Amino acid sequence: MNLENKKHSAITPWIMWTPVVLFFMYQFIVRVSPGVMQDDIMRRFSISALEFGTLSSIFYIAYALMQLPVGILLDRYGPRFVSSGFLTLILVGILLFIYAQNWTVALLGRALIGMGSAGGLLSTAKVARMWFDDITYGKVLGLSISIGVSGAIYGNWPLTKMIEYFGSNATLFTLFFIGLALFFIMVTVVKNEGPQGQIIEPSVSIWEQTKDIMTRGVIIKLAIYGGLIGPFLYAYGDAWGFKYLTTVHGLTKEDASLAISALYLGVIFGMPFTVYLGKKINAEKMLTVIYGVLTLITFLILFFIKGIPYHLIIGLHFLYGVLCGYQVLLFSIVAKEVTLEKSAFVTSIVNMLNMAFGFLAIFLVGLIIHFTWDGTIENEIPVYSNFAYQLAFGILLAGLFIGTLGVLFTKTVEEK
Repeated sequence: MNLENKKHSAITPWIMWTPVVLFFMYQFIVRVSPGVMQDDIMRRFSISALEFGTLSSIFYIAYALMQLPVGILLDRYGPRFVSSGFLTLILVGILLFIYAQNWTVALLGRALIGMGSAGGLLSTAKVARMWFDDITYGKVLGLSISIGVSGAIYGNWPLTKMIEYFGSNATLFTLFFIGLALFFIMVTVVKNEGPQGQIIEPSVSIWEQTKDIMTRGVIIKLAIYGGLIGPFLYAYGDAWGFKYLTTVHGLTKEDASLAISALYLGVIFGMPFTVYLGKKINAEKMLTVIYGVLTLITFLILFFIKGIPYHLIIGLHFLYGVLCGYQVLLFSIVAKEVTLEKSAFVTSIVNMLNMAFGFLAIFLVGLIIHFTWDGTIENEIPVYSNFAYQLAFGILLAGLFIGTLGVLFTKTVEEK
């Protein structure tokens, strides 16, 4: 009997964790879906690159604004209510988008999806913290991120094939019913208390913590520089990369979706590899700079060299995915600037600013592409030139260069 109880208690944390990590993965699928639906969306609403950029970017500003509220709600009400509640926002957002008769309703639907998606990673981290011991927690969180990011792979090539055979609306309905099933699983399975009860973080004034962080120049500098390095993952991977590959490199939709999938496969491998490498060489700041330089080289090749073999395109996308591990390096660098009890809060602030920069990057790319448009339309969709994409992404490359230099010349606490 005791053996059975032990077996049950060993399995229970994983049972609690599975629905929320699936929620994290699910929101990634929905998050990247507009990239492979771009032509259908632009045709349906008769919009330009500017409006599409607004649609894609509104997700990120909604996501960023909800970061702090999600953490507060998780501590107060627990993961069952919060995770299921935020999943409900995604489901409502999908329905609004499916039935939208005008552009404003479509934007509202996408904003609700962004708000709901903010609960994915934080709910998973909360459940892991409640149900796993300190040693296992880090490993489970790393596994959670890898599983969550894999949703971006399912949201590219598989979703492209579904759209090809069934159409965009039928695909969105399928995503809705998958999310609805997940909602009932979470409500049924996930508990608000772990073995030792609810894990409540120390009650500290958010205003006081925010004010303290905002007065620390190093943290703000690193957050801004990281924001300049990071937007490629959002602007390219989530929004514009698919269309760029089909337009500039002449790839088929299937080949383009496989390339973007390779990018996110690189992210899955790159995050744990980067954590291991950072600890091994104990030079996280310099490794961040190296990652920034390699990212710059990668995109200079993709943006300004024509006739690249397809296997090289796949390789460059996978490499960039690995280089996105800079994020965990940056979080580690910033966390060392504050005491342990403030490390989680400062990480959420940096992540919020990072997502806000993603919003700006996606919108900026759409704005530049729109204003360089010569008026050409094919199949009811505006056609944009190679130069338009090169100019838009070129500005992001300039930001990447400035951000990398900024990190290099910022003195951290370990260097003082």
